Amino acid sequence: MWRGDLERALDARRNMAERLLSALDGHDLVASPTSPRIAPTREEYAAWPASETDAPGSTCPTGHMNLLGSRAISLPAGFVDGMPVGRELVARPDDDATVLRAAAAFLATHPSIDRPPLGI
Repeated sequence: MWRGDLERALDARRNMAERLLSALDGHDLVASPTSPRIAPTREEYAAWPASETDAPGSTCPTGHMNLLGSRAISLPAGFVDGMPVGRELVARPDDDATVLRAAAAFLATHPSIDRPPLGI
């Protein structure tokens, strides 16, 4: 029985990888938010285990890139309401050089993303 589950999982991963490569067709990188939401406060994070609809694991799309073998990096993108946000750059599998060059270029043009004043 587990072989069928494994085969379905591998097929799903293959299909996801094909869609990602299709999105990259004609492009070197895909840029996306590192997370689709602002980082939670300590109180919000502590309340997550009690929530059935908003679990911490459901907030981070970066795991998909790991699953697909793509090269990706998360970069600081500033602050929203005093909380840090990031952007992810994604390249094709085995294209470390492109994602690292793009990250270096971004960081060179945005050398400092200042933290907001404490207490915000």
